[in-house]
Amino acid sequence: MVELPRLARSVIGGSRIFRRWCPANHYSVSRILNRPENRPYLWLQRIKHLQLPRKGLFFWKLRTNERQLPRNRAFFWKLLEWTNIKDMKKDFRALSFTEKEKICERIFISNGPYWHIYTDGTKMQNIFCCEKDFKTGMWCLAAALHLCEDVHLLTFELMGNHVHLILAGLCEACIKTFDLFVARLQKAFPKRERAIDWSQFKMEILPIESLQALRNEIIYANRNAFVANPDYTPTSYPWGGGCAYFCPWIQHLKTSSFGELPILTQRGILHTRDISLFSDLRIIGSMPFIPSFCDIQLGESMFRDARSYFNSLTRNAEAFS
Repeated sequence: MVELPRLARSVIGGSRIFRRWCPANHYSVSRILNRPENRPYLWLQRIKHLQLPRKGLFFWKLRTNERQLPRNRAFFWKLLEWTNIKDMKKDFRALSFTEKEKICERIFISNGPYWHIYTDGTKMQNIFCCEKDFKTGMWCLAAALHLCEDVHLLTFELMGNHVHLILAGLCEACIKTFDLFVARLQKAFPKRERAIDWSQFKMEILPIESLQALRNEIIYANRNAFVANPDYTPTSYPWGGGCAYFCPWIQHLKTSSFGELPILTQRGILHTRDISLFSDLRIIGSMPFIPSFCDIQLGESMFRDARSYFNSLTRNAEAFS
């Protein structure tokens, strides 16, 4: 039997509510946990070595006889001795479809809420007209995310006249991230070079309330350039997160630290004098390295494996988003 932490033991075995339903010494914790109907919901043997990001306290419902449960029909535990998502992915081949889905669901629950922030390209003129403009947009986005540590970017797509951002974090923090992004864009594109009416660059925010909805939004964002431009595939567009999804070779690319650049160069790239917060950014060539500001690993963990991601990527995702 897997020993539950103190919190779970107190809720299941020590509460007054539990004793009220169960005669003394009639149902022990071990007897309840070892019942066949409880085992699928208590698969700690399989996941006790896995780690989900940032949060360790989970809430799982039990589907069993009500007389064996506390009044709230639930219990808590804290998963200990975890490693990271990379180690978890190594064990996925041995898991069934249902077990993979449950792990993805728990990752989804523990890292939310999620939002799709986008702008309307039909009302906005072209912002990014050349490679230099797109690189500037990438730097502005990377800088805004580094200033909002509580927000995680799962994927993004910079298009000529609009953007898509799939974010995890509180709504206020995500809106603040977008406002910082726009403020840096306005500073990076001065009026003397090209007049841009930023009043039309307004965001729309869409809450993402389920795992399947999040998958659809990630796929929609990563396919956006592919649908609009026949010169790109979903994995070859350089101004979005799709090119880094399930791409193992990207971690072997030679990158350098942003802090190694001359101070004046750093200030010129980010259009700010205070560059102390951006030293952990990685650069490749003359643009920011996408995994250094976009949480690709978290986005990948929302899918069972690379095959399920590819199957979703090759269907008509626009009909589901």
